[in-house]
Amino acid sequence: MTITSFGCNYVDISPGSSGYKEISIKRGLARFSFEYPFEWSISPIEIRGDHTIFSIYGEGHSESTIWSFLIEPVSQRKPSAEVGLENTLSDYAKRLDFDIIERSEINILSGILGYQAIFTYSLILAPPGHGGSGGPPQPRIDRTIYFKHNNLIWNLDTDSGSDVFEKDDIYFEHMLDTFKFLD
Repeated sequence: MTITSFGCNYVDISPGSSGYKEISIKRGLARFSFEYPFEWSISPIEIRGDHTIFSIYGEGHSESTIWSFLIEPVSQRKPSAEVGLENTLSDYAKRLDFDIIERSEINILSGILGYQAIFTYSLILAPPGHGGSGGPPQPRIDRTIYFKHNNLIWNLDTDSGSDVFEKDDIYFEHMLDTFKFLD
């Protein structure tokens, strides 16, 4: 079964603390909630038997931030959070101007150990007529976090234009501070 729309009893979006909205996902592989900036928009949430995935878009969509959330069961392809992070870094290493800024362990909630990397790369825009606006490569900064909880691999990711990363990372930290498991 795939669920991709709002207005059902499995997703609540409500006012959060000042300047934020709270999303609560109450069905699927994982049940959790967190706050995100009030003026940002959220993609339809895809909940399947084998994963949950959605994105939240910052102001300006293409030039600002995209948060991505992927939750999937432990598998041979992703047996651990560490392997998930390695796979992501390996994929991004093929991109223009890839450079790791920081790589570290991070505590998620009460004692769940996660692994994060912050890295840069340049996004090559598709040319006009092929779905893009063209132009020079756009410098980006990505912060990706992997952790394991309830036999699921969680990937929380923020991908920002390098000119807005510091501001957007404050929002991402707020999301991490308000993140809660509901199961």
